[in-house]
Amino acid sequence: MNSYLKLFKIRISFLVALTSATAFVIASNGISISLFNSSLGVFLLAAGASALNQIQENKIDAMMERTMARPIPSGEIPVSAAWSVSIAVMVAGLLFLLFSGLLPAAFGIFAVVWYNGFYTPLKKKSAFAGVPGSLTGAIPPLIGWTAAGGTIADPRIAAISIFVFLWQVPHFWILILTYGNEYERAGLPVLSRVLSQRQIKRIVFVWILSSASAGLILPFFGLINSVLISLILTAGTAYLIFSGTKIFKEEGNEKYFPVLFRDINIYAAVVMVLLMVDVLI
Repeated sequence: MNSYLKLFKIRISFLVALTSATAFVIASNGISISLFNSSLGVFLLAAGASALNQIQENKIDAMMERTMARPIPSGEIPVSAAWSVSIAVMVAGLLFLLFSGLLPAAFGIFAVVWYNGFYTPLKKKSAFAGVPGSLTGAIPPLIGWTAAGGTIADPRIAAISIFVFLWQVPHFWILILTYGNEYERAGLPVLSRVLSQRQIKRIVFVWILSSASAGLILPFFGLINSVLISLILTAGTAYLIFSGTKIFKEEGNEKYFPVLFRDINIYAAVVMVLLMVDVLI
């Protein structure tokens, strides 16, 4: 069972579902049974897409220390079994989304096609694949929003989706800072071939500032009305920026990259929770 949990990247899949659930709660101004259907559908699609991604990249994963212990390259799960569960889980996710409507299901299909059909192959050709690949993360909020009956013309869902998109870019690039050498040995294109580590750090920090800015402006879209929650959001954003500055403290400070990776993921989760709590209280 633990092997399949790794195959489905449960923590990331849960965070993806959380962004969808947040958008649903805001659009519907509450909680209903449809929230369960759409959120579970997104979770299952994300889990299945993650499994499919590991099938697509299992030979590359076997060449990197970071990923060689994953279920497929380690031999814990055969490729044939991974195919079966991946398809089954994605079909189940799509069925749950169909209960919420055709538009949420269409967005779900688009997210899978973009992630597995576009982003995953692009990683083998471009070191900048993470930027267009981050569009995948902007889709789950749209799924939750439309499942709740919200219109995609509403500026509030645009603000949420842009925030998630901007969060995902440094999320990917911090991984490049952390495991760039492994990616290069596995034959993947990496930024370190054309940019110095310090230049990459500057780019990552700019994206972190962009994510922080997108988080700070959420109240201006009417997404946060509580003064207390606005203060918590501001404090969390300030901490993220402070955390980001630490990558400049000394050259070769690689041990800090996983900490920053953790912090930016926690920040995204906290923002989603704050948005939901503001609605529910």
